[in-house]
Amino acid sequence: MSARTAVAGSEITIESAPSPAACVRLVDTFPPAAPGGLTAVGTEGAVNLIWEASPAADLAGYLVLRGESDDRLSPVTTAPIADTNFRDPLASGERRVYAVQAVDRAGNVSAAARQLGVHRQSLQQKIRELDLRSEDWSDGDEKEDLR
Repeated sequence: MSARTAVAGSEITIESAPSPAACVRLVDTFPPAAPGGLTAVGTEGAVNLIWEASPAADLAGYLVLRGESDDRLSPVTTAPIADTNFRDPLASGERRVYAVQAVDRAGNVSAAARQLGVHRQSLQQKIRELDLRSEDWSDGDEKEDLR
């Protein structure tokens, strides 16, 4: 590939000599847009992560990151996944922080979707935490202590 510079005036054109030939390889260095709307839905024994797709035309997939704190996230998926959801086993009482990154076919990685902290409680823990006040009962039944 070679190039020339040309300048045209009213009646005269000035043209440079051609540059030396060179091979140029174009490299994509732009990361895709980050996925949005990261949400967690708890189920028995797991957490389901759901997010909005990145609009990148050259999208390869998503990396799911997990950690016990905001500053210590590591990939859960070893390669990009195509789906915009991920199910991760999570035992009762466990706390995790999740984030999702988009990856394009050139290997560029987006910023992380917002980090999401998840704490899974068992049904028994949730029942113990309920504040059952007598004024919440409108049919005259006695309040039962579920603790």
